[in-house]
Amino acid sequence: MNKIEQAEEKVNTSVQYLYLNAFIMTQADEIIDFFLETQWRLLGA
Repeated sequence: MNKIEQAEEKVNTSVQYLYLNAFIMTQADEIIDFFLETQWRLLGA
C-alpha cells in the first residue's frame, strides 16, 4: 500500500466516524425528546 492509498484510507475512516457520530447524536436527541415528553405526560403537566 503506497502513501496515497494510506492517506485515502485514513480520510475514509475519519468520514465514516463523522457520519456515525452525527447519526448517534441525532438518535440521542430524538430519544431524549421522546423521554422528556413521556415524563411530562406522566406528571400530568
